[in-house]
Order: sequence, then structure tokens, then C-alpha cells
Amino acid sequence: MLIVVALLGAACTTHKAVNSGGGGTTPTVAPTIKLVDAAKQSCSAPVTSTCLGVGNISTISGIVPGLFEGAAVGTDAYLSYIDSTQGGVDGRKIAFYSQDDKFNGNNNSAETQALLSKVIAFAGSFSLDDEDGGLILKNHADVPNVSVSLSSATNSLPNTFSVNPLSNGWGLGALTYFKQNYAA
Repeated sequence: MLIVVALLGAACTTHKAVNSGGGGTTPTVAPTIKLVDAAKQSCSAPVTSTCLGVGNISTISGIVPGLFEGAAVGTDAYLSYIDSTQGGVDGRKIAFYSQDDKFNGNNNSAETQALLSKVIAFAGSFSLDDEDGGLILKNHADVPNVSVSLSSATNSLPNTFSVNPLSNGWGLGALTYFKQNYAA
């Protein structure tokens, strides 16, 4: 999924590629496609007849600047691709609201709470402090969270849908092998 989002991000950029002299060609966009940047749009409500809001809370700054910036950039690229090539979702443009939790759980929680009035769902979020926002989402089961969560509690929520869900414990395959083959 991350590779698909990265490829879509590269394909949907409004910046011209720079030819590094390697003989490649500059990518072009079909003239019939009007490029849209979902992060530059806004909605008056989470869902209207012409618009829907999608939120993302990722760790972008803080003690490790740029840590998960790709999560927000990739999600914006994918949503912009849907807007540009498919006309949005069911004829509605997509407004993308991205927040930086600055590697802080209190920020993650506050930003999750604040975005609930603007979004129909969260998508592509990636943070080391997502458990704090998960406590908010626990009380809002009607708001889907389609993100990779590093928190067992957030992963177990019925409204969290992860492409890579965590499980409790540790993989025992290697330990079982050594126990069976090298038991003392």
C-alpha cells in the first residue's frame, strides 16, 4: 500500500521532473486532466453535496523532523489523484486536512478531537503517539480510521482499518526452531 501511495504521489505532482541527464524524458500529464491538490481545498462540513473531508495526523516535526512526513504527502497525493482523475468520490471533491502532532501524544489527541468536526474519516495517519488520538476515536465509532496504527489499543478499535495490523506478542518462529534443534 505504501508503495502504491508513493508511486501515486510521484505521478500526481504538479512539479515538472528535472532531467538529470540520464536520457530519460520528462513525465507529462494528459491535457484533459485538471490537477487538483486536496490539501488546498476545504469543506463547510464533513460531508456536503459537493465535498467531503478526510483527516490525517502524522508526526512531521518535533524531536525527529520529517519522521513520517511521507504519510501526509502520500495521502494528499492519492486523494489529489482521485479528485483529478475520477472527479472525487461520488461527484464530491475531497478536502484533505493534515495535522502534525509534533511527536506529542497530547497534540495527537487534541488534533483528533479538532478534526472530528471537519472530516468523515481519517486516512494514512502515521504517528508514534496514535494511542492518544485512539482514545478520542474510541468514542466516535462512526468515524473510520484507515491508517497504520502502532498502538494495540487503537488497532483493536472497530473503526480502525489497518493495512498492517499489529498483533500482541512477538514472532516465535526463530525461537521455536532453536528450541527444537538446539535444546540443551
